[in-house]
Amino acid sequence: MANIIKSALYKLFKDWTFRITLIIGVALAVFMNLVYLGIDLLDGGTVGNICNGQTLFISSLSPTQNFGLTVPINLVVFTIGEFNCGTIRNKIIAGHKKSSIYLSMFLIGLIFTVSLMTIYFGLSVGIASAIGGFKTEGTTLNGFFQPELLYQYPLMALATYVFIVSFAIFIATLTRSIGGSMPLVIIPVVFLMFFAIIPMMQNITELNPGDTFDIGFQGWLNPIFTFGIMSLMSMKMDATWFIASLVTPIYWAAIFLVFGTLIFVKRDVK
Repeated sequence: MANIIKSALYKLFKDWTFRITLIIGVALAVFMNLVYLGIDLLDGGTVGNICNGQTLFISSLSPTQNFGLTVPINLVVFTIGEFNCGTIRNKIIAGHKKSSIYLSMFLIGLIFTVSLMTIYFGLSVGIASAIGGFKTEGTTLNGFFQPELLYQYPLMALATYVFIVSFAIFIATLTRSIGGSMPLVIIPVVFLMFFAIIPMMQNITELNPGDTFDIGFQGWLNPIFTFGIMSLMSMKMDATWFIASLVTPIYWAAIFLVFGTLIFVKRDVK
C-alpha cells in the first residue's frame, strides 16, 4: 500500500486540479481579508475590529463557507478520475488488495485536504493578523474569541474534515459518476450545517458571546454541529462539547470507511 500512496501522491501534486485549487485558495484568502478590511474602513475606519487574526481563525476553516466546499468537490473529481483513467483497475491487476486501494484513496484524500486547508488557513490568519493583529481574548465577527479555541478549533476542524474525506470517498466510489456524486456529497454537508443552526437560532436571544451551549443530542449525532454554532456566534466550548466535536465526526468517518471498504471489495471494477 505504501507504493500505491507514494505513486498517487506524486500524481496528485502534479495534477492541475490540485494546483488550480491551491491558487484559488491563495486568491480567496487575500480576497476575504480585503472584504473584512473594507468593512472595517466603512464602519468608522477602525482597522482590526473585524479584519483580525481571531476572526479568520474561526471563519476560514468552515466546510461550507469560502474555501471549504472546494475540498469535497475536488475529492470527488480526483477519485472518480482514478476510475475513468483505469488507474484503479491497473492496481487490481498488479495484485494490490482492494481493501488497500480503498484505504489508500482515503489517506490520499486526507493528505490532499489537510494540505489545502492548512495553506488556506495559515495564509488567511497570517494576513489578517498582520492587518489587525491577533488577540486571544479579542473580538470576532460573531462575538468574542476564547483562548481555549486556539487548540480546540483546529482539532475539531481536523476531525470534521476526516469525516468529509471519508464521506466524499464513499459516495464517489459508490456512484463513480461526477454528476451523481456532487449533489450527494455537497447537499448533506450543507444540510447538516444548517440543521445545526436551528437550535442556535431558537436560543440566540438568551445567549451572550463567551457563554457555553447545551449541545443536546445533536452534538453527538451531527458531525458538523460545532461549525453551525460558530457560524452565528463565537461560543466557549466546554469539555463535553469539545469531546463531542471530536468523537462525532470521527465515528461517522469510521462508519463510512468500513462500509465503503466492504462495498468496494465486493463490487466489480469495470
